[in-house]
Amino acid sequence: MDGELEAPRILIGHSQGGAAVLAMASRVAAAAAVCTIGAPADLAHVVAHFQDARPEIEAKGEAEVLLVGRPFRI
Repeated sequence: MDGELEAPRILIGHSQGGAAVLAMASRVAAAAAVCTIGAPADLAHVVAHFQDARPEIEAKGEAEVLLVGRPFRI
């Protein structure tokens, strides 16, 4: 390897990560394919998981929330 890396050609995401790769796919020009595994199909379903943090997200632009028992920054 000569120290140069290529941009990702395949974007893969599971669950919330699937939603994330769908949202970002148009920003990765080199991406030739997108794969989601168990990605939520309904935005309301996703938002319900961090509804309690919504005021902080709207005020500060982000908040730490627990999803499946793990902390995530939204």
